[in-house]
Amino acid sequence: MKIYDNFLSKAGFIGLGIKSVIYYKDVDGYSLGSQSIRGGRVFETFNLIRGKYKVLKLSEYYHANYREMKDAVIKAGVKDLGLSDRNFIREAIEIFR
Repeated sequence: MKIYDNFLSKAGFIGLGIKSVIYYKDVDGYSLGSQSIRGGRVFETFNLIRGKYKVLKLSEYYHANYREMKDAVIKAGVKDLGLSDRNFIREAIEIFR
């Protein structure tokens, strides 16, 4: 994942696959959530939203440069949509979307 002034660039699994660009102007906003892992630790997640779909999910647990990416999106003026509700069924559907 690479950060630019007006967009984020991401590649598929392990940096392979189709590369895509997400322009900040094309998203409706972002929401914050949480992700718990074994052992009870909780990490923050940051979701870019377009329409009713998450177009990008960043995780404090998985992304080494999470704070840098989050700060770049906020600095670009993307709207804060508040906290995302945790819904197992919705999360499962998003995996296969």
